[in-house]
Amino acid sequence: MGTSASSNNQAKNPNPRSKTSFKLPEESRQMLEEWMTNVPFSLTSSQKQVIFDAVHLLDVEAPKTLIRKGDDVIGIFIVLSGKIEVVHEGHVIREVPNGDCFGEVSLMYGTKCTADVRAVSRASLLLLKAQEARQLFTLPPEITILDWFVKRKYVDTSGLFPKSKLSQEIALITLQKAPIFQGWREITLKQIVESLKERPLTMYPAGSLIYSQEVTGWEIYLLVHGRVQFSTNNQDLVVFDASDQGFCFGEEGFFGNTKRRSSVRALSTCQIIMLEAKNFYDVLSEHPAENTLFQMIHHKWKEHIEKRNNDLYKQYGGALDLEILRMALKQTDYLKGCPSGFVYSIALSTVVKEIQEEQAILSHKQYSQGNIMFVLLKGSAILVNDEQNTEEYLEAKQVFRKLPSSPPDAWIKANEISVVAFFPKTAIKEALDAFPYVVLE
Repeated sequence: MGTSASSNNQAKNPNPRSKTSFKLPEESRQMLEEWMTNVPFSLTSSQKQVIFDAVHLLDVEAPKTLIRKGDDVIGIFIVLSGKIEVVHEGHVIREVPNGDCFGEVSLMYGTKCTADVRAVSRASLLLLKAQEARQLFTLPPEITILDWFVKRKYVDTSGLFPKSKLSQEIALITLQKAPIFQGWREITLKQIVESLKERPLTMYPAGSLIYSQEVTGWEIYLLVHGRVQFSTNNQDLVVFDASDQGFCFGEEGFFGNTKRRSSVRALSTCQIIMLEAKNFYDVLSEHPAENTLFQMIHHKWKEHIEKRNNDLYKQYGGALDLEILRMALKQTDYLKGCPSGFVYSIALSTVVKEIQEEQAILSHKQYSQGNIMFVLLKGSAILVNDEQNTEEYLEAKQVFRKLPSSPPDAWIKANEISVVAFFPKTAIKEALDAFPYVVLE
């Protein structure tokens, strides 16, 4: 690795203070390795080693402007720690998370820097200078600057593209990945995007309210970039990140005309697509195939809501929202590698119940038949093996399913008051029919 950046080898503007380090710390090395795995370049082992040797470790004091819009390219910065913001006309338009990078657009496409970037807390960064990076990276010719902005979900701050072109492309990609649009054709989704007019994406500043608890919901939201915080009765529940797939929320209000059980705020600057019923009317009337799919998911939502124990949902509030249930399913070993649409389909088939201590989660008959699967959302459970006269504690927040190796004669009881999400094996089969490439262990 290069030594710390001196006055001769630092970026011209800004001039961050760096600390000398001849060996990249292991954690920093791992983050750089992961970043190199995700970039659209084919890097050999020897090229990766050159990068390990060439990067400069910068320790930046805040507040500090790292890049100014219109500056010449400095290099690629990879964030190791700290809060880094991208700013346009005084407004924060993006936060750069740890492990991500900035400055690569100017390097790859030969442009001036397209936005200001600043450190608002003390930060550790890796800098691969432009001269060194150009010798290592060859951008695939099929990746245009528009493709890169779409992939990265960037905001066009320099007028690089025709009006709304970038945001429409990002919106289309996001809709294509959303579970509620599973099976929809691109031509139909393009019309949905066009119905959003000139502003398909809405920017929510960090801390702003997206919707409030107890307000009847009429909109579906798709988180394109950023993080949102769910809370109920002023208690924080969970944070969701857009990730590469985007994140869909608020559908219950849209399909069920119900009041929101959670409030949702932007935890960071967020790009969000908001869809209302009017965005669907004309499109669905022209496309009967998509209308059928839309009606099917509408029906599943109605069934999901009708099967609920309203007293239980009132007691736990937003903690039982489908968004949180989907996350619980996605985090299990059984479903963690599955696409979001697969998990979404199963979540819509769940029934959540509260089981009292010592009461059966699965009776002898239900266990023997093996048709019901479940996840413990809260509490604990014991598998009672009558044949061996033994008891086995079951792991919380994992999918229980009867396997060939499972005891043949048993039942499962709650070890304490427990909240359990049940779903039938047929829900797995239905999801596999829709996603035939998924392999479950």
